[in-house]
Amino acid sequence: MKKLVRSLSPEGRVRFGHIFKAGYIPVKQITPIWANLQGHPDGAEQLVFLVDWTRLSTEQQTLVLDYLSEKFIDARPSEIHRQFEADGYFPIQHKWVIESYDLRHFI
Repeated sequence: MKKLVRSLSPEGRVRFGHIFKAGYIPVKQITPIWANLQGHPDGAEQLVFLVDWTRLSTEQQTLVLDYLSEKFIDARPSEIHRQFEADGYFPIQHKWVIESYDLRHFI
């Protein structure tokens, strides 16, 4: 099975560089999807990639939970963790990710 990865954009590196130190994000699918992000200020659907929670190290998972519990004051890390474990992924906004393709795989 091919491992799918995406890279952080410059803005994404500012927000998530401490979590994804190499700049690469393991994703569940190669293309982004539209989703309603809980706690997003405008409430509109956002284009997101689904980060593969199962491919993150324990340290990365802890850093993600810390980041989200700081960003969303009402969120409890234990509840967020349970949700990510159940889903196997968490969303990251498309604007924080660089899409690139290796066309050698399509020829």
